[in-house]
Amino acid sequence: MEPSAVDNRISTRKGSGINFYLILAIAFIAPLLFLPGIYVPFQFSKTFFAIVLTAVLVIVLALQVLRSGRLSFHWSLLLGSVALLPITYLISATFSSQPILSFWGYQLESGTFGFVLFCATLVFSIVASRLSQSRIFSVVIALLASAWVIFLFQLTQVLLGAPFPALFSNDPTANLIGSWNDFGIFSGLVFTLSLISIEMLKLSKKFFVLVLTTIIVSGFFVTLVNVREVWVLIAITAFATLVHAFTKRFFIQTEASDSPSSAGAKGILSIVILVFASFSIFFSGSSVFIQEQFNVGNFEVRPSVEGTLEVLSGVYRESPFFGSGPNTFSSQWLLYRPEGVLSSPYWNTSFLSGSGAIPTAIATGGIVVAFGWVFFLLMLLVTSARALMFSSAVEESTYFLVSITSLGSLYLGVLHILYPPSQLLTILFFLFAGLFIASLVGTRMVRYIDISFIRAPRIGFVAVFTSIVILIASAGALYATAVTYASSVYSARATALLNTGDLNGAFVATQQALQLRVQDQHYRALASIDLARLDSVFASDTGDRTENQEKFRELFTRSLENSNNAIALNDKSFQNWFLKAFIYSSVVPLEIEGAYDVAVSTLEKSREFNPKNPEIDFRLAQVHLVGGTESQSSEAIARALELKPNYTNAILLRAQTELDKGEIDNAINSVSVAVYFEPQNSSLLYQLGLLLLEKKAYSDASRAFERALAVEPNFANASFFLAHAYSFLNKTEEAVQLLQSLKEKNHDNETLSSYLEDLKGGNNPFEVGAVSPEEDSELE
Repeated sequence: MEPSAVDNRISTRKGSGINFYLILAIAFIAPLLFLPGIYVPFQFSKTFFAIVLTAVLVIVLALQVLRSGRLSFHWSLLLGSVALLPITYLISATFSSQPILSFWGYQLESGTFGFVLFCATLVFSIVASRLSQSRIFSVVIALLASAWVIFLFQLTQVLLGAPFPALFSNDPTANLIGSWNDFGIFSGLVFTLSLISIEMLKLSKKFFVLVLTTIIVSGFFVTLVNVREVWVLIAITAFATLVHAFTKRFFIQTEASDSPSSAGAKGILSIVILVFASFSIFFSGSSVFIQEQFNVGNFEVRPSVEGTLEVLSGVYRESPFFGSGPNTFSSQWLLYRPEGVLSSPYWNTSFLSGSGAIPTAIATGGIVVAFGWVFFLLMLLVTSARALMFSSAVEESTYFLVSITSLGSLYLGVLHILYPPSQLLTILFFLFAGLFIASLVGTRMVRYIDISFIRAPRIGFVAVFTSIVILIASAGALYATAVTYASSVYSARATALLNTGDLNGAFVATQQALQLRVQDQHYRALASIDLARLDSVFASDTGDRTENQEKFRELFTRSLENSNNAIALNDKSFQNWFLKAFIYSSVVPLEIEGAYDVAVSTLEKSREFNPKNPEIDFRLAQVHLVGGTESQSSEAIARALELKPNYTNAILLRAQTELDKGEIDNAINSVSVAVYFEPQNSSLLYQLGLLLLEKKAYSDASRAFERALAVEPNFANASFFLAHAYSFLNKTEEAVQLLQSLKEKNHDNETLSSYLEDLKGGNNPFEVGAVSPEEDSELE
């Protein structure tokens, strides 16, 4: 669709073409930007692209001001609220408990001061560019065109079963926007914009069909993803367009009004959408059925509203005005999460955000950031309401632009309250806010300001100086962002190499990331890699003993140095302290002087930043078992199980200590409790079977091994020991079948051949004791 598709042509006025094309590029390219490769950070690539273009746009604007000798722009209270937002983040970040995270984060996360400053700069740049109405319209069209490219790609993903696994992903829910829910939110945005367009514009037949097709395709994806909040907003939009159509049809008759048949068709479309959206809100089973047909599904976990409020309450008790600092929700979640979370599978998950992006910012930013967001959202709502209510006297083209940009901003704003969206959706939120303010030109909601530097030399000096500072700052921002992006690429490469077992490659890539950007996560990664090398040296029984000792000493010293560097950069991080404790605890069995005491004290230090984590007491129990006393270990296990009664690791450690003391019945009871909490855990069932075998409870042992094999049919050791149990239950034929099956996969295993031969000869080879799982670990 082109501007000419509208019967009432949208007026144009003079403006900078460079500015327009930069904004157009952000709207069209950022959503669909994708750089193939596992080493490229997906969301940060989109953010980096948008930041680069925005920085160039700021530089162009500054040069235009210097060249013209005057500064002219349109001011409004909404623009002032946008300017206030990064100021509140700056104040909160200054008093942050973790400044490195609050100012810039690791990848300029959406909760950081730097990202909010970029978003505010984008809004100001759009407004300062003084786009004509036709160019604002073109930016919206560019976004819809980008959406069509994204939809066509996603249709191939869903309908053809992800046909580009090497290029993108073999998951049909993988998309170009972000998470599956992010894609649903984006589809809802396109649906809403298309619905408003079809209601408010007089379109030719071919463009009417195009927009209607867009509604159908985007509606299909909204149904497929099925985010309830999106359906609610679509229902509200459909109701609003229905009221608009009714009002326009019966109370506002103009020459440009739609014909009765056209207005009736639009009204019917709004009614159909309203009914379908309401049905999807209250009866979600239909969407589940559609998801099953296309073999797509998504399960996204985030803290509840109650959990987010718990964090907010905890933060505000400590620092109500400035909070803990922007982008610190992860650490505050570990401090204040609800106790009920410990019984869930996500008890050890460090969530980066709460129930929504804006509630997360308010929870960690204190009253200062809360005021900034409330003021901005209030101004957005009031300005939108005033514009929609009192701009009906202006041209229909102006009213359409005001409507589509304001409602697009409100749609994304509401979803930022209800959901933590991707960085891209936050960029689109502020993009629409900027377009909305720009579309208000010609209304009473903005005031034109024009300052001539030639007539006022003093003001001119300040303006020229400010422009130069902005030029330098923009160039610096470009450089800093590029360095951060390159560091992220190396970090992603290190993670990928580490997953393949290439420790040397991962170490080199992490060092390269660290050289570009000093971050505690890079030091933590280096320490973890050296710790993995330490384990391999410790387990090695080859090579020169002296050389291995020197290598061990070098790796231990370096891993400890890197963990200390991580703590020096961020001493409020639980992960940093816990890693240092883990390094010391790993060498406690070697009886290195002081290792036991430092391991215990560092674990206790880590508790300050994660007081409800039972893993700390579990690690303490392990350390006490080796370097302390049995009673200290038992007390630590008891504390871990008090925090999390279904903590399997602690239950198994208790069973091991009971077994070491010869209390086999207690050990069996402990493992049985673990099995109760994880009935589908084949390893636990296997361990229970071994304990029952040792007690000579062959019938119970056989049932445990049978359950393990039901969960994991190829569990070779479970099959072997099930044959052991069968041999004492007069099930010789079943035992022979099990061993025969194992023999087919392990032709060269002499133990299997011997046992199988004895069983066939009428002898029970297990009477003298079976080999242990460790000795028989080569079974397949």
